[in-house]
Amino acid sequence: GGLLCLWNNSVFEVDSRVKGSNFLMLAGRWIKDDQRIYIVNIYAPCDLQGKRALWEELRQLRISHTDGLWCFLGDFNSIRSQEERIGTSQRMGNSSDISEFNNWISDMELQEIKSYGSRFTWFRPNGSVKSRLDRCLVSEQWLSHWPDSSQHVIPRDFSDHCPILLKTNMVDWGPKPFRVLDWWLKNKEYQTLVKESWTRDQQAGWGGFVLKKKLRNLKSSLKQWSREFGDVKFKKVQQLRQQLKDIDNIAC
Repeated sequence: GGLLCLWNNSVFEVDSRVKGSNFLMLAGRWIKDDQRIYIVNIYAPCDLQGKRALWEELRQLRISHTDGLWCFLGDFNSIRSQEERIGTSQRMGNSSDISEFNNWISDMELQEIKSYGSRFTWFRPNGSVKSRLDRCLVSEQWLSHWPDSSQHVIPRDFSDHCPILLKTNMVDWGPKPFRVLDWWLKNKEYQTLVKESWTRDQQAGWGGFVLKKKLRNLKSSLKQWSREFGDVKFKKVQQLRQQLKDIDNIAC
């Protein structure tokens, strides 16, 4: 495993970076809100001794930077309670591990934000164990500025970990816009529909008006067709993802 950080310079103006053995920290200005923030990407070791060293290193890191909003996220390789693990592995459910992780969170004055999606974020390939190892933890100042912050556990595909999406606010983007998918162009049903719809739709008037009306009516026909046939591949992908999610949710 490893760590990688990517960011958009027009959104997040990074002015400082710190690299540790099990973390990467980015510090800078969140341009839209003119806020100084610290993002710490974590990949904690599996052994308790290694975690203790990491927790202490992160304590010192925060002590040395007293300003700004903090977010610690990634694979902590620890759970906060026995309810966050199902299966036979004892390594993740060690009481000392749980206690020291919770104490570190408390000492750092971090908050766990509201979570949506699966209860678990890591699954052993054979399905015998599943745990909540990945999470987002933020400072009180972060929550004061972005009180609607939430973390969304996204269904996994090939990895044994689920991706987590951090949102600072809930946005309603409105209705999904209509789009013609590239693979439709090779679909014979699509080609036939376009030809028949265009030929059948007879309009009178000047050229620009006729073109506008024909395109509008063609769009209406395509939207109806896409609901029944055009999203077949997308629906298949969604079905497979749902099946994988259902398997993950089966209690071990």
